[in-house]
Amino acid sequence: MRNKKLVLILSGVVLATVVIVALFMWKPWDGSSEIDAVTEGYYQSTIGRGNLPGNDLVAEEGDWIYYRNAGGDGNIYRISKDGSKNELIVGDLGNPELRDVSLQIWDGWLYYHNYNKRCVSRVKLNGSSAENLPMMMLNASISSYNHIGIYNEYIYAIDFINNGFYRTDINGENAQLILTDSVLSYEIIGEYLYYTLYTTSDDSDNGVYRIRHDGTSKTKLSNNYSISRFFESGGYLYYINRTDGKPYKLNIATNEDAKILDEKVWGLHVVDDWIYYSLSSNLCGENIYRMRMDGSENSLVFNETGITGIEYAVGWLYYLKREEGDSDFGFDDKLYRVRADGTNPQMVTF
Repeated sequence: MRNKKLVLILSGVVLATVVIVALFMWKPWDGSSEIDAVTEGYYQSTIGRGNLPGNDLVAEEGDWIYYRNAGGDGNIYRISKDGSKNELIVGDLGNPELRDVSLQIWDGWLYYHNYNKRCVSRVKLNGSSAENLPMMMLNASISSYNHIGIYNEYIYAIDFINNGFYRTDINGENAQLILTDSVLSYEIIGEYLYYTLYTTSDDSDNGVYRIRHDGTSKTKLSNNYSISRFFESGGYLYYINRTDGKPYKLNIATNEDAKILDEKVWGLHVVDDWIYYSLSSNLCGENIYRMRMDGSENSLVFNETGITGIEYAVGWLYYLKREEGDSDFGFDDKLYRVRADGTNPQMVTF
C-alpha cells in the first residue's frame, strides 16, 4: 500500500443527542455474507463523532479485513474475506472512552492510535509483537497524539492539545514539527499538505491552507474551513463548510469555492463520481443520499436515523449509528453497513 494518498480528519466537537430507532429491521453480521476488499489498507473515514472523525475503523491486507469492534468491546479484530474466521488482534482497547484508532497498515504492521496508553502502537498482522512507539515530540511526550496516518515511510499525526502537526519516521522516532497551527483536518496530496486551520483567537486566520511537507510555502486557499475530512477528486477538495454546514468543493488550481448543495449535511464521503451524505438532524444524520460531484442526480439510498458518519468500501456503505440510550459522546455508537444500492443492511458490531 506504499505511496497511497492519505486522508485524515480531526474534530473537536462533542455530539449531544439521543435518537430513537427501530431495530426490528436489523440482523447481526455473522460473517456469512461476502466481505469486500477495502482500499489497500487505508480506510479514511468519516465514521466516528459526527462529521468529524478520522477513525479508520477498517483496513484490508491480503485475505483479511481488520476492524475495530465499535460499540462492542472496542478491540481490534480481523475477519477473513470469506467470513469463515474472526480473530482477536489487539485485546487491550476495551475502554468506553475509546474514540478512534486510525488503523493503518504498512509493511507487515498494523499501526493504531492507542487511546488507553496515549500513544501510537503497532502490532504484526497476526497479532504478535505488539509495541508502543516512542512518538517523542521535541523532547516532550505528547499525551494526545491523534489521527495518525502513514505516507512515504513517515507517520503523521496531530497534537490537538498543544496545537501542532508532526511527523516521525516509521518507528516513531526522529520527530519533526511541521506546523504550530491548530489543525482541524488535513489531506496529503503529493508534495503538499492541505489542512484546515481553526483558532478562536483570530477568526480571520481560519481557512483552508496548503503547505509543503517540510513546513515551507504556506499558502491560504480559502476563508472557509472544513468540519469534515477533505476528499480530493479531479483537482477539487470536497468538504463540509463550518459556517453553514453545507457541502462545498474547492478548486485547487484557482482557489475558487463553490457550494454543491443548499442543504445542511452530516457525514460526507466521495467515491468515484458520487458523493454520499446524510442530512443534518439534531446533531446526527438522517437517511443516506448520493449525488454527482456537481450536485445533480440527487437521490435517496437508504432510510435511517441516528447516523454519526458515513464511509464507503467497495460496494458497501459503513456507518456508525447512535441508538436510544447510547452515550451522548458517541462511545456506544455501533457499526453497521448496507449495500451502496440500499439493500442488505447488517450490524457489524458484535
